Amino acid sequence: TGEEPYSLAILAKHVFPAEWRIKIHASDIDSKVIRFAKHGVYPHARIARTPEQYTAYLMRYLRGTDEGWGFDYDVKSMVQFRRESIFEAQVGNLDLILCRNVMIYFDDAGIARMAEKFDRSLRDGGHLIIGHSEFLRRRPETLRYERLGNVSLHTKVAAARQVA
Repeated sequence: TGEEPYSLAILAKHVFPAEWRIKIHASDIDSKVIRFAKHGVYPHARIARTPEQYTAYLMRYLRGTDEGWGFDYDVKSMVQFRRESIFEAQVGNLDLILCRNVMIYFDDAGIARMAEKFDRSLRDGGHLIIGHSEFLRRRPETLRYERLGNVSLHTKVAAARQVA
């Protein structure tokens, strides 16, 4: 419903130079979820569940409304929401793909298809992060796996060039 992509936008604003043009592509297959996320306004109770150490920072990017708290234009403009299936997504040359709690809905063949799609969508040196309970049993050779705490990180390495 948008919390993760907006949180990434805030993090990017904090970490990267202002002149960098950061675009976050967020997708879901549920059009109701996409509508909610695009609106970008969250009930007061949902914001209240945010851990205290993040609340002050988060509030710098929220504006109070009758409905709850809405993200400001700068944050919202960094995120582009689309209703689409992972398999239909038409994005490429990406630096980072976050895919959490999606693979649990697919069998091994579907996960392998998804891994191939992610591999084609990442630039060399790009990263794929999946949920801690998810695993790519059959991953493309160009995705190097590394475990960082409870994070599964896959880094795209350039395919070996064949010498003729």
